[in-house]
Amino acid sequence: MKLLIRTNSSILISAVWDNISGISAILLAKDPMSPLTRIHGSTNTKHYLNTIRPFVDSDTGSNSVFSKVDELPYSNEVYEDAALRVTYIPLVPSKRADSSQQSSGEHQPAMQGISIAYYVELKEPPRNIDPLKLVNLKIPRGPWIAKLKAGESITLEDGRTIRPEQVFSDEEKKIVDADGLGHCIHMGLPAVVNSPLYQRIFQLLPRARHLITNQEAPFVPFMEGIYKLNRLMTFICPAVFPPIYPLDWNHIVAQNSELAEIRQTDGAILAAPLQKMWMREGKEEPIVINLGAGEIEDMERITDKVKQMVEQVNQESASLPPDCPYPAVSFLGTSSATPSKYRNVSAYLVEANPHTAWLVDVGEGTYYQLVLLFGEERVKQVLVNLRAIFVTHAHQDHMNGMFMILQQRKAAFESLGLEYQPIVLVANRNVLKPLKTYSLCFEDLTHLVEIVDISQYSAPPPDKSNANTSNSPSEISSKRRRTSSPTLPPCRDLVHEMPKHIFDADKWGLDSIKCVMVHHTRMANGFVFQAAGKKIVFSGDTKPCELLAKEGLGADLLVHEATFGDAHAEDALRKKHSTMNQAVEIGRKMQAKWIILTHFSARYPKVPALPDYLDTMGNVGVALDFMRVPFDKIPILPKFIPLFRELFGDELFDIELKNAQRTLKNKEEERGRDLDVLSNRNKTMKI
Repeated sequence: MKLLIRTNSSILISAVWDNISGISAILLAKDPMSPLTRIHGSTNTKHYLNTIRPFVDSDTGSNSVFSKVDELPYSNEVYEDAALRVTYIPLVPSKRADSSQQSSGEHQPAMQGISIAYYVELKEPPRNIDPLKLVNLKIPRGPWIAKLKAGESITLEDGRTIRPEQVFSDEEKKIVDADGLGHCIHMGLPAVVNSPLYQRIFQLLPRARHLITNQEAPFVPFMEGIYKLNRLMTFICPAVFPPIYPLDWNHIVAQNSELAEIRQTDGAILAAPLQKMWMREGKEEPIVINLGAGEIEDMERITDKVKQMVEQVNQESASLPPDCPYPAVSFLGTSSATPSKYRNVSAYLVEANPHTAWLVDVGEGTYYQLVLLFGEERVKQVLVNLRAIFVTHAHQDHMNGMFMILQQRKAAFESLGLEYQPIVLVANRNVLKPLKTYSLCFEDLTHLVEIVDISQYSAPPPDKSNANTSNSPSEISSKRRRTSSPTLPPCRDLVHEMPKHIFDADKWGLDSIKCVMVHHTRMANGFVFQAAGKKIVFSGDTKPCELLAKEGLGADLLVHEATFGDAHAEDALRKKHSTMNQAVEIGRKMQAKWIILTHFSARYPKVPALPDYLDTMGNVGVALDFMRVPFDKIPILPKFIPLFRELFGDELFDIELKNAQRTLKNKEEERGRDLDVLSNRNKTMKI
């Protein structure tokens, strides 16, 4: 049984990735000077957070820090404050207890296999002081009020004794189901919750309300923006924007119990997302999401002109010869740094053929994006087909989804009755360190991957011409395949570094893999793939990079970040990103046949600014989440640019307005600085 609670800046968790993955984002979002956050239950979580702590970039001089953290392991047994008392109850599998007595010598993470149950007892909330009663009783300001609030009687200077009951408010928040155990929340795996031994909990606590929030819970869409936008894009071009799952959803999602399901066996509630259960009486405005089937967001956007443009786009799509369905690129996350209402963080799925795929970057939530795109059943085969993960750099928005992908891929093999095949992880040491730390502290995932560490120097393959020469340099280098090197080559071919027992160029449809150093953070790389006869380049995060343009020369497709609009060139330079114009210019220098822009700042809601030069180029597309692009459909992407201008005119106007305001503000600040300089100069001349 696992429970996630936050109260008075406290977080209760058990140490599995589903529970700890969001902690770093919460801590980064909080003010570093805010009260500390308590992490209850697990051990080593603080150690893991220190491992992934954003590192100082010497070029930018910036550093992001977490707010204060206090880790309270389950060995503490009890936590208590003014609001509640929490008892920690570790649940240890019997097989782990047996194995702990064996002296096998193998390392087992401290928290692996352990779940923490929490018995939470809410205390009666403190009574509030009624200010009108203070006035009526003529109680002066000062320490008297604090003592009354603490439940102490006071004696005033005029001799009157005032009891706390005389000044407390008549309104009182009551605890719901205060007599006995009111709620029991079960988050364990279905195999555990449904086991005969675990079912005794339901029998022993018949009066409690049992809530189950595991994989048995109903799959309910609760992100309104992405569903409504997807319906709009599917209406425009289903060949590139397939509908996301669950298909044909026809419900209103609210916080009541209408979408919850009741188990017939024990009467437990299979809770739905967003459902709210009150522990104390209270009133809040409920969240209501209307996802009625066929409903398109802002139907008034679909003008006659839009309908005509949509018809033209689909006619051109239908006229394209279906001669190259692979490779296909699916855009799972196209936002920069943080998710937005319409975009998740970076992740791209490349399918080289029906049986082989790989991921470029795996931001948090990548697995769930795959589920939405392919459905719960089909995604299992997609995960089995997944051969490799290429991570461009160690920022969390590019790597935090890796743990869930590894876990769910293993589960997919088991579900389909297949023998597990390790996945190749191509990344630098700043990505590998959190993986190894997580595996040491919580759950070992390292056995699920074959690692290609691109922050290590790889000696070239042996020279076959000297193969018969004893102790030749090539023979020595083949024995010492990988060595540390302070100076890494700016570009190198990774094919000979891929694990020979896994990698098969013919089956994978992958003839060449190059990692290219780019201008972002330490050891950041772009990737150049020769896949299924096509040259595909992923820039990763970077400023304009001439080396990438050189190594990607003649690319069939360039997927390049365009974090900032052209009005934010200074921000792009400072943060080592590219503007849209800079990305397009790299594509021009690369002589890329097609360019797809991605990784947009969250300041751009549905689409970024769409300048006229995109039409002039004629080969540029703008990525949206859940866009799946087979190579034979790429030619229609530039046709979306004028269509997006018509559809999202209001949003684009807001972007232009903010840019104009920003430009005016910068001019005023520059004029103010010039006046200050002139004033100081005049004062100097007078002296």
